[in-house]
Parts: sequence; structure tokens; C-alpha cells
Amino acid sequence: MLAAVRDDLLMSPRKFFLLAGVGPMLGVFHDLGLLASWQTLGAPVVPSALLWRFIGCLWWGLTVPFIVYWSERNPLAPGKVRAQIPHHLVRAVGASAASGVGIWSTRWLGDQIQGTSGSLTLRQMWSQLLSSWLLFDLFMYGIVLCIVSALIWQQKLRAAELGSARLETALAQTEIKLLKAELDPHFVFNALHTISALVHRDPQAADRMICRLSDFLRLSLASTGALEVTLQQELAHLRSYMEVQMVRFRGRLTLAVDVPPELLACQVPNLLLQPLIENVVKHAVAVGLKPVHAVVRARRIGEKLEIEIADDGPGLPPMPPERRREGIGLTNTRARLSKLYGEAHRLVLEDRPEGGTRLVVELPYRELAGQAPASDEPLELLEELPHAAGLHR
Repeated sequence: MLAAVRDDLLMSPRKFFLLAGVGPMLGVFHDLGLLASWQTLGAPVVPSALLWRFIGCLWWGLTVPFIVYWSERNPLAPGKVRAQIPHHLVRAVGASAASGVGIWSTRWLGDQIQGTSGSLTLRQMWSQLLSSWLLFDLFMYGIVLCIVSALIWQQKLRAAELGSARLETALAQTEIKLLKAELDPHFVFNALHTISALVHRDPQAADRMICRLSDFLRLSLASTGALEVTLQQELAHLRSYMEVQMVRFRGRLTLAVDVPPELLACQVPNLLLQPLIENVVKHAVAVGLKPVHAVVRARRIGEKLEIEIADDGPGLPPMPPERRREGIGLTNTRARLSKLYGEAHRLVLEDRPEGGTRLVVELPYRELAGQAPASDEPLELLEELPHAAGLHR
């Protein structure tokens, strides 16, 4: 038992002796109360009674670190109290018995030193233990258990609030970085340069690009602050981004979307797809002249939602995986997924056997509470994206 306490990082020797010091403090208060009562009644002071009362509290104090240790390991939890009580009851009785044996052994040792006998026989010890000591020890065990459980749940609540605050901060920082990348002077310059080149040659295409760029900026700013959005909203944001990029990379970029209508109401992290598709644009389209075809797929596998983004670009650099450095988009996406879902997510980037790359994101499947059924608009979106790509080939 001592080894278990010693191995626990929270139960340092300093903490052990601080907790054990509760017993002597209680013994002092007991003795002061006893002295006050004797003085009030005019009774003579009995030093041996004060001593043994103090020793009894001292032995009880030595059980406090173990009571705290057990309470920390098994705090009272809503819905589990009935199952936890028997375990704590056995420990409380064991601690009380150990305290009683300690008191008896101290009295026996005192008798041996003073040459007396019978101040507290083993039978008397068990009798007092069952008649009064045990009730006191059970009461004190319950108080310690309740206090420790309340402190632990308070710490968990504060940790959850802190984690939520950190998650919101991380989201805000990610959004700032993404918005900064979306509003990057190079991106805006390239879009405006494309528009200026189309104004006289193809006014209708220039007008379309201005509208798409406006839609993209509006959707980017409108979604700021939300932790999760529907897949339908995420695809709408992706469409506005891709329509700008497909005008810029005319004939070099096409995108198909394969998402069943029943999945459009499920929730996904806000700004999930855009940085992943941007990764394709930067590393597959912008680095060469060969046309790149990309596809976004989504499917439900049990209680998981799997989103796949595949392309037929040049693939990953020919180097060991441990030497590859991911960009800001993938790094931020991994961090956000980890904060949102913990171990209940998966993000894998790998080469495709037929060429190009394949990125798979696996999330818990959840539908947004109170979300209305998906309308027919996303079905038009599924048809518009490949069609829009074809217009600029």
C-alpha cells in the first residue's frame, strides 16, 4: 500500500505528511475541548486521558493519506455511487481496524514501559471499535471522500472549460491563419490578374469570376466562429473556392464531388475541406502544366464518416515518410481534429497505386442537432462543380 502511494505522482512525501498531520491537529482540538469541559465541571485533569485521546487521533491521521488516495482513485461519480459504496465501505472498515490495532499496540507498549497491564486489552479494543470508533471513522471517511470527490469534479469541470477555451482559441488562430492565406496578396493578385485578363476577352467569364470571388470571401467571413458546420455548408464554401481556382487554372484543374444526399446534414469541422483542396492546388496543380483531376468523396462506415480527397497529380515526394514536412494546412487540420475528436479520428495522406495522392479523413458520424433535412441545392452543387470545370477546359 505504501508502495502504491509512493509510486503515485500526486502522493509525494510532503503531501503524505501534510495529510497525516490532520490527525494531530484534530487531537489537539479534542484535548482542548476536553480540558474546557473539565474546567467547567470542576473535574480534575487526567493527563493520561489527554495523551491517549491524542494518540488515537494520531493513528487515525495516519489513515487519512490512504483515504485520500482511495478517494482520488475512485471518486464518487453520478450514476455509479451505488456500485462504489461497497468498495469504499470495505476500505473504511479496514482503515478503522488498522487505526484500532495501532491504538491497542501503543497502549500495550506503554504498559510494557510503565510495568502495568490491562489498560486496554485486545477484547476491549474490539469492543470500543465496534461500539464507537468505527462509527466515527466511517463518518470521517465519508467526509473526506465527499470533499475529495467534489474537488476532483471541480478540477475536471475547470479542465473541460479550459480545454473548450483552448479549442476555441485554436480554432480562432486556425481561422485567422486560413483567412490570412485566403486573403493572401498573392491569391488576391492572381485572382484579380485573371479577371483583368478576361475583362476584354471574355467579359462573361470575368463577371463570373468576380461573383465567385465575392461569394468565396463572403462565405469565408460568415463561417468564422463555428466549431462545426454541416457537410452541405462546407461543400458550398468549397464550391466558391474551387470556382475561383478553376478559372485561374483553366484546363488544368477539374473537381468532382461524390457525396450522397443523406450525408449532407452530418457535421464536420468548419474549414475542413478548403485547406485540404488547397494542398492539392499547391502541390499538384501549381507545380506543373499537366491537367489534374481531383475528387471529393464521402461515405458512412458504421458510426464513422469517411471523407476522401484523391487526385492524379505527381504524388508525394520520393522520400521516407518521416522526412516529409507537412504544410500549414495539413498541420493545422491535424491539430484541430485532435482537439475536437481526440483519438476518435484519423487523417492519412498516401500515394495512390495508379498515381497521385489520396487523403482520407475519418470522423465520428454525427448529425447537427435541429438541422433540417438536406435540400436539393447540394444535388445541384454536385452537378455544377464538374460542369464549371468543363467550362474552363
